[in-house]
Amino acid sequence: MRYSVEKKWIEHNKKEFGVEIIELKKIISEQVRKGGKSDEFTSDMLVALVTGRKITPKMKDAIDNIIKENEAFMEPVIKMLRFPIPLKQ
Repeated sequence: MRYSVEKKWIEHNKKEFGVEIIELKKIISEQVRKGGKSDEFTSDMLVALVTGRKITPKMKDAIDNIIKENEAFMEPVIKMLRFPIPLKQ
């Protein structure tokens, strides 16, 4: 029973936060390339996503902030998906 619940959340997170997972992996890779290690909080958020932890609104905000602070690593297409420009009405 527990396995199926965990698997459900892992699949949910992949579907719901796929872009975030990709971006956090890129950010961590770049941090390791530049300094030899990654930021612990960034790594913890990635682990939470890929292991199927339930992501709270506060965690989602933290993940979004990590990605925004590291926009230099983001590809333009991913940036548009994550942070679309609001249309003026």
